[in-house]
Amino acid sequence: MELYEMKNGLEKARSLLNELFISIDIDGLKREIEGLTVQTMDENFWNDQDHARKIYDQLNEMKKKADTYDHLITALDELEETYQYVKESDDEDFKAVLDEDYLKKKWMILKKRFYFQVNMIIIMRYWKFIQVLEEQNHRIGHPC
Repeated sequence: MELYEMKNGLEKARSLLNELFISIDIDGLKREIEGLTVQTMDENFWNDQDHARKIYDQLNEMKKKADTYDHLITALDELEETYQYVKESDDEDFKAVLDEDYLKKKWMILKKRFYFQVNMIIIMRYWKFIQVLEEQNHRIGHPC
Protein backbone atom coordinates (compact mmCIF):
# COMPACT_ATOMS: atom_id res chain seq x y z
CA MET A 1 0.00 0.00 0.00
CA GLU A 2 1.29 3.44 -0.89
CA LEU A 3 1.89 6.02 1.84
CA TYR A 4 -0.61 8.50 0.40
CA GLU A 5 -3.32 5.79 0.54
CA MET A 6 -2.44 5.12 4.13
CA LYS A 7 -2.50 8.84 4.96
CA ASN A 8 -5.97 9.15 3.42
CA GLY A 9 -7.15 6.10 5.36
CA LEU A 10 -5.78 7.46 8.63
CA GLU A 11 -7.48 10.81 8.04
CA LYS A 12 -10.76 9.04 7.30
CA ALA A 13 -10.41 6.88 10.43
CA ARG A 14 -9.72 10.00 12.54
CA SER A 15 -12.80 11.64 11.05
CA LEU A 16 -14.93 8.56 11.81
CA LEU A 17 -13.71 8.46 15.41
CA ASN A 18 -14.42 12.18 15.79
CA GLU A 19 -17.98 11.54 14.56
CA LEU A 20 -18.25 8.66 17.01
CA PHE A 21 -16.97 10.90 19.83
CA ILE A 22 -19.73 13.40 19.12
CA SER A 23 -22.54 10.90 18.50
CA ILE A 24 -21.84 8.92 21.66
CA ASP A 25 -20.92 12.04 23.68
CA ILE A 26 -17.84 10.43 25.19
CA ASP A 27 -17.26 13.33 27.59
CA GLY A 28 -20.84 13.06 28.87
CA LEU A 29 -20.52 9.29 29.07
CA LYS A 30 -17.37 9.59 31.19
CA ARG A 31 -19.09 12.11 33.50
CA GLU A 32 -22.00 9.67 33.92
CA ILE A 33 -19.54 6.89 34.70
CA GLU A 34 -17.98 9.05 37.41
CA GLY A 35 -21.40 9.84 38.87
CA LEU A 36 -22.53 6.22 38.89
CA THR A 37 -19.21 5.13 40.36
CA VAL A 38 -19.73 7.56 43.24
CA GLN A 39 -23.23 6.10 43.75
CA THR A 40 -21.83 2.57 44.00
CA MET A 41 -19.55 3.68 46.81
CA ASP A 42 -22.45 4.79 48.98
CA GLU A 43 -22.81 2.53 52.01
CA ASN A 44 -26.53 2.08 51.29
CA PHE A 45 -26.08 1.32 47.60
CA TRP A 46 -26.71 -2.42 47.92
CA ASN A 47 -29.78 -2.06 50.19
CA ASP A 48 -32.02 -2.30 47.11
CA GLN A 49 -30.38 -5.23 45.30
CA ASP A 50 -32.43 -4.96 42.09
CA HIS A 51 -31.79 -1.25 41.70
CA ALA A 52 -28.10 -1.69 42.56
CA ARG A 53 -27.71 -4.47 40.01
CA LYS A 54 -29.33 -2.32 37.29
CA ILE A 55 -27.02 0.60 38.09
CA TYR A 56 -24.00 -1.69 38.19
CA ASP A 57 -24.92 -3.30 34.83
CA GLN A 58 -25.48 0.13 33.32
CA LEU A 59 -22.12 1.29 34.67
CA ASN A 60 -20.33 -1.72 33.20
CA GLU A 61 -21.93 -1.19 29.78
CA MET A 62 -20.96 2.48 29.82
CA LYS A 63 -17.39 1.64 30.84
CA LYS A 64 -17.17 -0.88 28.01
CA LYS A 65 -18.15 1.82 25.48
CA ALA A 66 -15.70 4.37 26.90
CA ASP A 67 -12.89 1.80 27.07
CA THR A 68 -13.55 0.68 23.50
CA TYR A 69 -13.43 4.27 22.28
CA ASP A 70 -10.19 4.90 24.19
CA HIS A 71 -8.71 1.70 22.73
CA LEU A 72 -9.61 2.81 19.20
CA ILE A 73 -8.04 6.24 19.72
CA THR A 74 -4.86 4.64 21.08
CA ALA A 75 -4.67 2.26 18.11
CA LEU A 76 -5.14 5.12 15.66
CA ASP A 77 -2.55 7.28 17.45
CA GLU A 78 -0.04 4.41 17.24
CA LEU A 79 -0.72 3.97 13.53
CA GLU A 80 -0.27 7.69 12.90
CA GLU A 81 3.04 7.70 14.81
CA THR A 82 4.27 4.72 12.82
CA TYR A 83 3.13 6.38 9.58
CA GLN A 84 5.08 9.54 10.47
CA TYR A 85 8.21 7.50 11.20
CA VAL A 86 7.97 5.57 7.93
CA LYS A 87 7.28 8.75 5.96
CA GLU A 88 10.30 10.51 7.46
CA SER A 89 12.76 7.58 7.48
CA ASP A 90 11.84 5.68 4.32
CA ASP A 91 12.54 2.42 6.24
CA GLU A 92 11.19 -0.45 4.08
CA ASP A 93 11.10 -2.98 6.93
CA PHE A 94 9.10 -0.62 9.07
CA LYS A 95 6.83 0.11 6.11
CA ALA A 96 6.02 -3.61 5.85
CA VAL A 97 5.11 -3.63 9.55
CA LEU A 98 3.01 -0.51 9.05
CA ASP A 99 1.16 -2.10 6.11
CA GLU A 100 0.26 -5.12 8.22
CA ASP A 101 -0.66 -3.08 11.30
CA TYR A 102 -2.67 -0.63 9.23
CA LEU A 103 -4.85 -3.33 7.73
CA LYS A 104 -5.45 -5.03 11.09
CA LYS A 105 -6.25 -1.81 12.95
CA LYS A 106 -8.32 -0.39 10.12
CA TRP A 107 -10.51 -3.50 10.24
CA MET A 108 -10.74 -3.26 14.05
CA ILE A 109 -11.77 0.42 13.90
CA LEU A 110 -14.45 -0.27 11.29
CA LYS A 111 -15.76 -3.27 13.23
CA LYS A 112 -15.95 -1.36 16.54
CA ARG A 113 -17.57 1.63 14.83
CA PHE A 114 -20.19 -0.71 13.38
CA TYR A 115 -20.76 -2.16 16.89
CA PHE A 116 -21.36 1.34 18.26
CA GLN A 117 -23.75 2.24 15.46
CA VAL A 118 -25.79 -0.94 15.87
CA ASN A 119 -25.84 -0.45 19.63
CA MET A 120 -27.11 3.12 19.24
CA ILE A 121 -29.85 2.00 16.81
CA ILE A 122 -31.00 -0.67 19.28
CA ILE A 123 -31.06 1.85 22.13
CA MET A 124 -32.99 4.40 20.05
CA ARG A 125 -35.55 1.77 19.00
CA TYR A 126 -35.89 0.58 22.60
CA TRP A 127 -36.64 4.11 23.84
CA LYS A 128 -39.10 4.66 20.99
CA PHE A 129 -40.83 1.39 21.95
CA ILE A 130 -41.01 2.54 25.59
CA GLN A 131 -42.48 5.89 24.50
CA VAL A 132 -45.16 4.14 22.43
CA LEU A 133 -46.05 1.86 25.35
CA GLU A 134 -46.28 4.82 27.73
CA GLU A 135 -48.50 6.73 25.27
CA GLN A 136 -50.78 3.70 24.85
CA ASN A 137 -50.99 3.16 28.61
CA HIS A 138 -51.71 6.83 29.14
CA ARG A 139 -54.54 6.75 26.54
CA ILE A 140 -56.24 3.79 28.18
CA GLY A 141 -55.68 5.17 31.66
CA HIS A 142 -53.31 2.42 32.77
CA PRO A 143 -50.55 3.64 35.14
CA CYS A 144 -47.01 2.92 33.93
